[in-house]
Amino acid sequence: MKVIVVLTAMLWYEGSIIETDTYTKDFLTHEECQNFTWFNKVELVDGLLAKHRFYDDKVFGLVNLKSFDFFCETKYIIEDEEVEETKDKIILEL
Repeated sequence: MKVIVVLTAMLWYEGSIIETDTYTKDFLTHEECQNFTWFNKVELVDGLLAKHRFYDDKVFGLVNLKSFDFFCETKYIIEDEEVEETKDKIILEL
């Protein structure tokens, strides 16, 4: 299993609509992620607002972004080799 840390933006829109956006850059530690966020905040905010200032909701129509926050999140990735090993173990246990 591979463990990575990703930078995620939590987005709050009018009408309490919540969406998330995960950035494509992966980090090895939370500290690395937090430092990246601190030193690149203007670029991150500009990109976030350009991409997510408005949201076309099925119920409310076009809604405005009211607030957002960044957080570093741990993700666990199961690699293909591990999936194959797990299948073999299940067969052996039967």
